[in-house]
Parts: sequence; C-alpha cells; structure tokens
Amino acid sequence: MQLNSPSNLLVYIALCLSDEETKYKKDCHDRKPNPGMILRAAKKYNIDLKQSVLIGDKETDIEAARRAGVGKTIFVKSSLP
Repeated sequence: MQLNSPSNLLVYIALCLSDEETKYKKDCHDRKPNPGMILRAAKKYNIDLKQSVLIGDKETDIEAARRAGVGKTIFVKSSLP
C-alpha cells in the first residue's frame, strides 16, 4: 500500500451516537471493540479493509480494526482520557 497519491488516502472519523437504551452498552454493534462503524464506512466508501490502515489511541480501536479485518493498525499513545 502506498500513500503517495491523494486518491489512495481517506480520512474518516465516525462517532457512535447510541440512543439512551443502548448508550454505553458493549453489545451495541457500533460501540468499539465491535466493528460496526468500520464495516459501514468500508461499505459506504468501497474500502478494501485488508489494504487499509487504522490509527487508534485506545485498545478498543485496535480490537475493532482486527474484528473488521483491517490489514494494519497503528496504536498511538495518547494522554487524553
């Protein structure tokens, strides 16, 4: 995978805005480490997840990427909560 062309780079930020009934429940398909948001983005933008890189600052980000079949992950240590 080469990121030498703007056509090869997609930055996508997603949030899980569960309703009050599913808020903060781990079984919500979109709450990490579940892969729902990643899979939806892949479908919407026709992303080949095996050729993709996910950058995350939490272990749940990396686990969600693994569950979705993302080819490479990068863990960035953050001082934020």
